[in-house]
Amino acid sequence: MGLLDVEDLSVGYGKMEIVNGVSFSAYKNEIFVIVGPNGSGKSTLLKGLFGLAKVFRGRVLFNGNEVTSLPPHKKSLLGLAYLPQLGNTFENLSVYENLVLAAHDLPRDKFEERLSDILGIFPALRNLLRRKVKTLSGGERQMLALAMNLLRNPLVLMMDEPTAALSPKLAAQVFNQIQALRNEHGLTIILVEQNALKALEIGDRALLLVSGQPKFYGASKELLENRELAKLYLGI
Repeated sequence: MGLLDVEDLSVGYGKMEIVNGVSFSAYKNEIFVIVGPNGSGKSTLLKGLFGLAKVFRGRVLFNGNEVTSLPPHKKSLLGLAYLPQLGNTFENLSVYENLVLAAHDLPRDKFEERLSDILGIFPALRNLLRRKVKTLSGGERQMLALAMNLLRNPLVLMMDEPTAALSPKLAAQVFNQIQALRNEHGLTIILVEQNALKALEIGDRALLLVSGQPKFYGASKELLENRELAKLYLGI
C-alpha cells in the first residue's frame, strides 16, 4: 500500500465522465508522473483526487484511510496538497500576505517556524516578501505558489503543469526544485506535466492517460524506453 492509493477511479463533471478506471499507488519519497496528450484527463484526475471534480466510482485512500468523499480543506489538513496551474496566488497582495493566507489556520509560532523553513528552501523569496505578486516574473510566482503549498508541511503534493508558460531556463529550475523536494525533503510528488520527456526523466513511476483511459502504469524509464507508446502518445 502506498501513501496515496487510487482504486478504479472514474472522475468528471456533472454527468460526464472524463477519466475512467484509473488505479495507481504513489509511495513515500517519490515523483509519480502523469502524462498524456492534451485533453486526456490529467488535470481532471488531480481535481478528482483533491475533491474538486465529481467521483463516479472508485476509491481514494490516503495513508491507508479512505478520503474519496472528503472536501478539499479536510484533505489538506490530512497532508494532501494541490497546486493548480492557474489561480494559485493572489496578484494584488504581497508575497508575505500570500504566505500568511496560505497558513491562515496555523498558530502564529508554527507559522513563523514553517516560514523560516520555507525561506530556507526558497531563499530568493526573502527579498520579495514586500513585493506585490503582480510585479513578479512567472518563475517567481511559481516559486511562491509552491512555497504556499509547502507551508502546511504536506505529505503529498499534487502539481498541475508547474512549468506551463515558463521559459526553458525557468522550467529547468522548477524541475530542479521538484527533485530537491523529493531528494532532500522526502516529499511525495504527483506531477502532471506536458513536458513528458523531462518529467519522465526525473520521475520514478508513471501513468499514461489517453482519452481518459490508462494506457501504461509502471516505471518511468520503461515508458521512456517504450518507443511505440512514447512516439504515438507523447511525441518523444
